[in-house]
Amino acid sequence: MRLIDADKLRNGETLCKVFSNPTDEFYGMLQLIDAQPTATCWEPFLFDKDGTLMNCPEDEQRIFVCDGKQVWCDLFINEGEDGCWLDGASEEIIEGMAWMPMPEPYKGDKYTTADNIRSMTDEQLAEFLKSYPGLNHLSYKEVLNWLKIEGGGGC
Repeated sequence: MRLIDADKLRNGETLCKVFSNPTDEFYGMLQLIDAQPTATCWEPFLFDKDGTLMNCPEDEQRIFVCDGKQVWCDLFINEGEDGCWLDGASEEIIEGMAWMPMPEPYKGDKYTTADNIRSMTDEQLAEFLKSYPGLNHLSYKEVLNWLKIEGGGGC
């Protein structure tokens, strides 16, 4: 399965190599790209100089937590001025710990358009984009070449 690199597709310098006159359809495609989920990764718990947690999950959000040795699932509690903690063991959040949002539930056979796009090969994605209104003036080869540009390049 192929995941699209939304950051690379969203890069204005890369896009302007293909699109000289952006249209409403072009911006519609950008919205489709922006709607793609981002890969999750570990976020270290960060504290400001007063010891206040700066980058915290949503209150009562289930998260994965890592202390550098173990990984577990926990419930993040934010009591505002009274502080934040992990509910599973009433554990205090300390420096060196990290968190990650839990993945979305499995959907079974219910795939979205975005799921289908992420599973496309370069060739299938080029054909799909070429047929998108406002982009159909481009040749299949132009779109395929644009998809294969590395590093974003310039205009």
